[in-house]
Amino acid sequence: MSRATRTGWVAAEPNEVLLLVIPDLQVWRKEVEDGTLTLLRSKEEGWHLSISFKEKEQWEGGPMFERRYPTWDEITEARYGFLPDKVHMVMHLPPKEEYVNLHETTFHLWEDLSHGQ
Repeated sequence: MSRATRTGWVAAEPNEVLLLVIPDLQVWRKEVEDGTLTLLRSKEEGWHLSISFKEKEQWEGGPMFERRYPTWDEITEARYGFLPDKVHMVMHLPPKEEYVNLHETTFHLWEDLSHGQ
């Protein structure tokens, strides 16, 4: 049994449109007390991992309540459970004029390729 499975992550089918753009995309979901975490992992030039949170009501089409971000513990669990330990991962914040936020409760981790392997 994988570490991811032991911690409650379950593999999910990637969105067909996203697969056209990111052919190696893998998706997992984890039910938490107040909603669902979704994790997307890919590797093109380097590893990329995104983790997002949605309340249960959002999945069920109900009213949207106060949103939250994934917690630091949820982010680190995903990072160490789904990526090789030897890679250096960063959350990158570009200059304001380059900043894009398509999903309000999603964090992205990118492999820092400046670190030698």
